[in-house]
Amino acid sequence: MIRSTVFSLTVAAFVASVPSAVFAQKKATPAQDDARMLSLEVVALQTLHRLDLTTPQLEGLLRLSKGAASTPAASGAQKVTPAFVKTLKALRNALAADDEDNIDTLRDKLHEIMDKDKIVLDDRVPISDTARRGAPLLVRGLTAAQVLAYVQILDEDDVDPLDMLETALERAKNADTAAWKSIRDSAAAEAAWVLAGSDEARSRPVAKVLAALLDQQRSAPKGKNAAPALEKQLQQLTAQVDPLQMVRHAMERELAELLSNPCLPAAIQHTLEQRRKASAK
Repeated sequence: MIRSTVFSLTVAAFVASVPSAVFAQKKATPAQDDARMLSLEVVALQTLHRLDLTTPQLEGLLRLSKGAASTPAASGAQKVTPAFVKTLKALRNALAADDEDNIDTLRDKLHEIMDKDKIVLDDRVPISDTARRGAPLLVRGLTAAQVLAYVQILDEDDVDPLDMLETALERAKNADTAAWKSIRDSAAAEAAWVLAGSDEARSRPVAKVLAALLDQQRSAPKGKNAAPALEKQLQQLTAQVDPLQMVRHAMERELAELLSNPCLPAAIQHTLEQRRKASAK
């Protein structure tokens, strides 16, 4: 799944034409050819490009990323095409080289290919406990201008708990009990993070309430005796929640996923190396 927020797409290793000891490889390995890993690398590079972090900020992010990486969950067959992979690699190389002239063009081309070929790619990674703790620190280390630049790429569904819960109900229409519990718990946890923040002591009880609401909604009979509309129930629960705080929480969650990205440390090292080379000229 390509996320429209951080643009969930990444790269595994840069080809020899990219001037980086961190990424350059003479021969790609199967993992490096994997579209999900390629997508994860692009996510990391594109987020660094979007935030335009200073060198001290990059060094701080590298420290926060230590021990935060998680392993992408096992996934079934991914639908990709040669044209998609070729364009994804070109975008990775453009981001690595900070090639402003080609980044936007290649990004647009990639989305066109995804729409045309109906590309489906699950490139999410589980959020680690270390990343969960580090995300609020990362947000506090940004400038107001950097936060604004990042918030602009958040989608409505990234800050809307109702949309998260309704999407879960839609996805689980024909799901068995085990699948339903997995979908329910994931959606409830994500929505609870937006409402209560990254501190699990606060968000866990909220997630339990939201999971119960989803169970009630899913099992409600149709007609007059149906459970109250989910939107009404959620409004009652969130009446006192500060909407700006919800945006902050959503940003923290996105950045926690960035910290969990196994390709992030190499992307930071590459960016720092490029800057050192540029300053030495």
